[in-house]
Amino acid sequence: MGQTGVVSLSIVFLPVDVPGTGVAQVRVVGPAESGSLPSPVGFRPLRSGPIPVVVLCNGVGCPPERTHWLSVALANAGFAAVSYGLLQQIGPTTTWSPGVNLAAAGPGGDPEEPTCSVLVPLLHALSQTAELASLDLDRVVLFGHSAGGSVALTSAGRRGLGVVAGVVTYGAHLVASSMSGLPVGSVTPSRVPAVLLLGGAQDGVVQSSLDLGRYGDNTTRTDLLRLSVERGLSDASYAVAAELTNAGHFACTEGYDGLGSSGHLETDATVIDETDRNLIGALTIAFTRAVLGRESIPFSSVDALLQSSQIQIVSRH
Repeated sequence: MGQTGVVSLSIVFLPVDVPGTGVAQVRVVGPAESGSLPSPVGFRPLRSGPIPVVVLCNGVGCPPERTHWLSVALANAGFAAVSYGLLQQIGPTTTWSPGVNLAAAGPGGDPEEPTCSVLVPLLHALSQTAELASLDLDRVVLFGHSAGGSVALTSAGRRGLGVVAGVVTYGAHLVASSMSGLPVGSVTPSRVPAVLLLGGAQDGVVQSSLDLGRYGDNTTRTDLLRLSVERGLSDASYAVAAELTNAGHFACTEGYDGLGSSGHLETDATVIDETDRNLIGALTIAFTRAVLGRESIPFSSVDALLQSSQIQIVSRH
């Protein structure tokens, strides 16, 4: 996406301890204070607040650097983008993870416990860091890719998380697979007041799970998005599911090398259309503005972008 409107950006790094899992390396990218001088290592202070916050939850096996482009786009739009890198053991493998709380996400889990173990300590750390005092943490927006989107959806509204104003996801849904231990095909309800679920009609990662029967018989990628809206988001005031016609699982990433936990399942995970990525970025920015009350007709800019020839709307209410 073109970088316009912001002359300079601020980047702040901090480690955040995630109890029982490890240390998340957090990066905050936001608009810099106008006319500020850089520190000896080149970083500028954040603009005076309040700066709305978008937290980016990466997918399993996908390092956070892959969505740094979105952090920059959000910062240029006036938001602070918070991403994090966390290594977690999932099954026999240690890999990049959004911080899946396996106990909360599985059968018998506490319905009030966030399924993302990072979000509560992360937001607390942000609120306690002096150089981040200009961040507005009263109402945040979450963006999640793949498993990061699923745990963002199911964590919102749960204990200790504060107010999540809305969630944007790519390659995620609310339908349980056989791997989760929950009843196959069941839908986990989400308490998010506004949701934009985006998927790729050429998503090889999701299709592989469908082919293995992890979501039951005769289920399609489109069904996963549709059921998420119809059964998992019935209480949301705004819920839209849409597919990008030619996009794969990693369309929201940049610089993907085809490695990681699931890259081999794509036809060619390294071929990512920049126009798809730009549209995902534009939709995320428009959605964030809408849920934070920054436009006169709520979601009008989101709905306008959803008319793109690259998109097919699956379900909405």
